[in-house]
Amino acid sequence: MTSLFARRIVPACVLSAAAVVALAAPGTSSAALLTKCGGSAIEAAGSSLQGVAQDQVWNPDFNKSKVAGACSGKQGTGASPKVTYKNTSSGKGFAAWDEKLEYGALGFIGTDNTVNQTEKEELEAEGTSEGPASTVLTIPVAQSAEAIVVNLPEGCTGNSKVTGRLALSQKALEGIYSGSVTKWSQITEDGDELVQVVGGPTCNKEASITPVVRKDPSGTTHIFKRFLNWSDTGLLKTKSGEKTWNELSELPNSTLWPETITPAEGEKNSGLLKKVAETPSSIGYAVLAEARELGFAPEGGGAGKQKFWVELENTSKKGKATYSDPSANGDAKELSNSNCKKTVYTNGKASFPPPSVKSTWNEVTTEQFSKTYALCGLTYDLALSNAAKYKVHGTTQGQATTVENYLQYVVEKKGGQKEIANHDYLALPSNVLTRAQEAPGLITWEE
Repeated sequence: MTSLFARRIVPACVLSAAAVVALAAPGTSSAALLTKCGGSAIEAAGSSLQGVAQDQVWNPDFNKSKVAGACSGKQGTGASPKVTYKNTSSGKGFAAWDEKLEYGALGFIGTDNTVNQTEKEELEAEGTSEGPASTVLTIPVAQSAEAIVVNLPEGCTGNSKVTGRLALSQKALEGIYSGSVTKWSQITEDGDELVQVVGGPTCNKEASITPVVRKDPSGTTHIFKRFLNWSDTGLLKTKSGEKTWNELSELPNSTLWPETITPAEGEKNSGLLKKVAETPSSIGYAVLAEARELGFAPEGGGAGKQKFWVELENTSKKGKATYSDPSANGDAKELSNSNCKKTVYTNGKASFPPPSVKSTWNEVTTEQFSKTYALCGLTYDLALSNAAKYKVHGTTQGQATTVENYLQYVVEKKGGQKEIANHDYLALPSNVLTRAQEAPGLITWEE
């Protein structure tokens, strides 16, 4: 398999002196931090959905980019503090702060299933009671599509208007994971059917479908279950009683599924994809960036193959559905962007976007239908507004400084937001980016 590092060639960005001064302003407003780029190396952990973005784009480019927010040896003190991201899961990242109190070990947490008000208050309460208060900041950093990947029964490929693949309705997808759709012969949208691969073993068109799920507490699962709730808002029988998909999307229920299915399991996005790849007649959900890397796009998969990602229903007007790919360039080998450019987000009954990064963002999801791909989600980083409150847990002024510097770079329009292009993610919508850019100026060190 091609190394993830081989995925990317990032062009240098050169700014005028005036632009550098303007972009540096947010970082200089934070009280009592060390001089820019004068902080210490930090580690972070969490969301596997943003793993490729962190490991292959933002972490290395923070020490290479010439933009104001970066620390490449050309900004601030001239130092290059390193940021290392541990690709675990949203749930494990949250537990590192909430249960293990690893505030000093991990400068920020990546998550796609961000904190609700109770969880936010619990984290804030871990700080000391003396001195200025600290707030947990929920900082959007990118958008990503979730690909629906399949490994058809042996000897089969798909056939529909999407030649050599399948198009899947939202209702059929929900049915697979609630247990009402159990065989491939029930998938008939857009002329769908399984067809025999020439020279292959006999294609069993009546084969049972094996849904594959994440066995770890997952933000990818959170986004997926929130999306399924559009197709079925009713109660589902589980081992912990009757719950809606929205209730099943939240920790600690993200690993809980309806009793009517017996899913296969995989850990992290990569583990789920590997499980689908080794399980004929299966289906799963995973971040686009890794679905492409792990064999579900041409040449390892794609049209005419047993493995591919499906087109998913994105609109339904006057009884006629349309379908779209998770990638902006469709079923192609080449890297592109997540196809979320016109995806519409909602915040439950409240207005979108939430008023501030100090607010909770846990109710944010997409609307059911979209002009582009519908199954998209925002991914976030959690940071402390005043890490000095957590000195008892090992946080330092140097760490807080690098967290502020790094997050300024990530949400900088000509920095991390530009450099994420063509890595199977998408920069934040402008109204969300405006909120995210508030965050660096709120990160302080006040004792």
